[in-house]
Amino acid sequence: MGPIRKKAKAKSEATRQALLHSAVKIIGSRGYTAATIDAIAEDAGVSKGVVYYYFKTKADIATQVLVSVCRDLVTRFERDIAEIRSPYDAMCAIIKDFANLIFDNREAARFVLTELWRQDRLWSGEMREQEERLSAVIGELLQRGIDEGRVRPEIDLQFTAAALTGTVLITAQFYLLNDKTPDVENFSALCIDHIQHALAVPGTLAS
Repeated sequence: MGPIRKKAKAKSEATRQALLHSAVKIIGSRGYTAATIDAIAEDAGVSKGVVYYYFKTKADIATQVLVSVCRDLVTRFERDIAEIRSPYDAMCAIIKDFANLIFDNREAARFVLTELWRQDRLWSGEMREQEERLSAVIGELLQRGIDEGRVRPEIDLQFTAAALTGTVLITAQFYLLNDKTPDVENFSALCIDHIQHALAVPGTLAS
């Protein structure tokens, strides 16, 4: 690929990313139904036709935003698990990553929280796939904790993975819906303390 084609490709990708950024902003603040292609185009500083050049429909944009956010979250979790040997330390890192992603990307987080449990959207299938991947990653970490004798062996891995994710999401939702921003370190510490007391084998709580 020559330098001109590389430059054109880079410019095209930059435009696409700008449109996704604007879509997150508009949909996150207005909601999916009220958001329009015109508003996304205006925010990105392009014509409506440019939006349709990159995306077929508003639902196509929404799908790519949601899947991208969820995929990024799971990728961060997988990195933490691979790099950190201690299940407890890995869990702490995961929850901090989770909190930072939510509060650093408030519009995207609002959108994900709004759409996560819907069943009637065109992107519901893709969301379920990302949820299953997230559950598997957390389940792997919990199993490591069980194997090391730090997590109660009688827990149901699938249920507990969902409950752990829900603890962070629902708690964060309180702040997002009330337009508040907590101290992320304190927020993470409180979530970690709650989860740890629910899962730990007696006598193994980290200091």
